[in-house]
Amino acid sequence: MNAYDRHRRFIDHYVLYYGGAGALATAREAADALPANYTTEEDVIRRHHRFLREDDDKEDDAALAHLSHTQRWEAKLARAYYDRLFKEYALCDMSRYKTGLIAMRWRTQPEVLDGRGQWSCGNVACKRDRDLTSWEVPFRYREPADGGAEHRALVKLRLCPKCSDKLHYRRDRDRKKSGESSAAEDDFEDLLL
Repeated sequence: MNAYDRHRRFIDHYVLYYGGAGALATAREAADALPANYTTEEDVIRRHHRFLREDDDKEDDAALAHLSHTQRWEAKLARAYYDRLFKEYALCDMSRYKTGLIAMRWRTQPEVLDGRGQWSCGNVACKRDRDLTSWEVPFRYREPADGGAEHRALVKLRLCPKCSDKLHYRRDRDRKKSGESSAAEDDFEDLLL
């Protein structure tokens, strides 16, 4: 039994002993209701997270001295979360690949231990582990923490052939619309002639 379950059990016994079953229901409703300004650690990380941080972004006490205690804690929490991520390969969500929107994120420790994104396809919806290709792709994104500033980075992905086609879908579609053919297609046609 963890600390929270033990706490709930003690509170239940206290309320039953001193307040009866009606008081227990009221106490549970009050405990389960969250205040309107309640912020979880996940909310804090979402608010302060950056896809890439520079080494000079280290939040030490001197750099954070002008912030309030709560703001210092939030900045340190976001940095601690970032430091726990594994930033060799990224995972991507290609559910909206036809519109050119591909979401990327770093892998977490359980995903690294499972081999996701390195020994299996880096698309979160794909589980293939054969014929993987490594891609180093330019990734353009906006950081809300920087006031919406646009950033660019090279990110490594490991993808199966089907997901690789999704990655290049828009480029290939635009190339076909303009009537251009790639150098690889030209070389292949030369071999056939």
